[in-house]
Amino acid sequence: MQIEEAKQFIEQLNWKYAKSYSKTFPHYYAKKDDVEDKDLWVKFVQFMRKNAIIKTFYSKEYLYYELDGYEYWEMGRPARAVKIINKAKINDNARYRKYKTCETNEKILKEKLEQRDIYLEELLSKPYKTDKDLRQINFLLDTVRKIDGGGKNIIDHSSIKIRYE
Repeated sequence: MQIEEAKQFIEQLNWKYAKSYSKTFPHYYAKKDDVEDKDLWVKFVQFMRKNAIIKTFYSKEYLYYELDGYEYWEMGRPARAVKIINKAKINDNARYRKYKTCETNEKILKEKLEQRDIYLEELLSKPYKTDKDLRQINFLLDTVRKIDGGGKNIIDHSSIKIRYE
């Protein structure tokens, strides 16, 4: 995907205002279920990650893709499992950006996301899947899984160890 194709994709998304965050963190979101071309959705997620920079949201680090005064992000699921893309005006002076980021973490996080996507695709392409393979596939595609006792929808951050079973 090139930047022009990314811009076209962003423009055609059905952005909804996240009412529940209107006072704390105003932003918009788009849902994969509203997109006809799911492969294009995955390509955009991969493009976003490849061209993203790491920033903090309070004490957590996420990858943000910046374009035309907005930042776009998702929660770090395998690319094919990402169901929500978020969008907000860039505000690097906000109180949730007071923590410092580490450039090394950006590289580690991008590599980890890419390796996990490759691993998932390898599992999915197996002609015969074991019970363990199926459990791992379900875990990786589950958008509400728990990570090291953490809550729902937490990015697979580079410092978090992932339990695949």
